[in-house]
Amino acid sequence: MTTRYGVPHGIAVALTLAPMLQHNATITDSDCSDPRGAGAVRRRIALILESLDAKSPEHGARKIQALMERIGVPLRLSEVGIRGEEAIRWLAKEVNVERLSNNPRTMATETIENLLKNIG
Repeated sequence: MTTRYGVPHGIAVALTLAPMLQHNATITDSDCSDPRGAGAVRRRIALILESLDAKSPEHGARKIQALMERIGVPLRLSEVGIRGEEAIRWLAKEVNVERLSNNPRTMATETIENLLKNIG
């Protein structure tokens, strides 16, 4: 997003924060890349939800989005000039896999594309 569309890195991260919380909350043993295991990731997500005073990952995502709205951060890719299926497909294919290695749940290009479509 930053290289091709000039979206500041922090804004790009903010756009994906709520959907990534929801995505990572459904981690399983088979798609966990964290060496501590899926249980440890679920406990960490529970702490995040507690910090947000949220009852569920969906509620936590709504709280994150409400904060973003209050401080004037865009909520949709279209608000930062990223529009259309082709742009989203390109972004999903260009995600730096090395940078994703610190995410506790593995992500296929199709998963990334679906996540981006949901915030399109």
